[in-house]
Amino acid sequence: VTLDAVRHIIKGLFSFSTLHIRIFGRFNMHLFLHKCHLSIVATLLLIVPSTLPAEDIDELLLQRSTTYREVIRLLTQQRYAEALEPAKQVLYLSEQAYGAFATELVAPLTDLAAVQVYNYDYLAARESATRAISIIERNRGLLASELIMPLHWLAQTYLKAGEYRLGEKALLRGLRINHASQGFYNLDQIAIHDELSETYLALSDLDKANFHQKIQIDFAEYT
Repeated sequence: VTLDAVRHIIKGLFSFSTLHIRIFGRFNMHLFLHKCHLSIVATLLLIVPSTLPAEDIDELLLQRSTTYREVIRLLTQQRYAEALEPAKQVLYLSEQAYGAFATELVAPLTDLAAVQVYNYDYLAARESATRAISIIERNRGLLASELIMPLHWLAQTYLKAGEYRLGEKALLRGLRINHASQGFYNLDQIAIHDELSETYLALSDLDKANFHQKIQIDFAEYT
């Protein structure tokens, strides 16, 4: 394990811990440091750099491609329960080929989060989406457009569980990234505005719900 890898681990752990402090309140400092120490040790034990021969990696990627096509087939047929294990297998094969923090894990993690949402496993989906977000932030930055899709599924885990404020937060971040990467006038943002409108309706905030609904209507008239 390289020094740079250790630095990335610690940075990611403290970012993750800061998020949880904001959500769940202050930690006892000794307990917080103890948990960070255990997390660092556990994470280091999980890091196994890919030292496989090229032909073995090629075989892993072939299995990954075949399994991914199976996931897509099952999702297309709305066989969500059957898609869960293949989706996990795609992630496992990706980890074996690329390592634990590679950007190549983002798509499998995001797909797994989607499958887990479809199977009503919102806590597991939240972990998958959060991990994808962490990898993107570490490798691409806080405003990378690749964040939009995992943020969408992170929001779904909150909205489906009735945690509308946390869902709102994830959606608004996705909208800001959309504007930063594509400008204020792009059609990709319509879906986010639609979800925000529904979220504010659930929160009985009619002004904000109408605001985001009006944006959708304006885009429909403009196009």
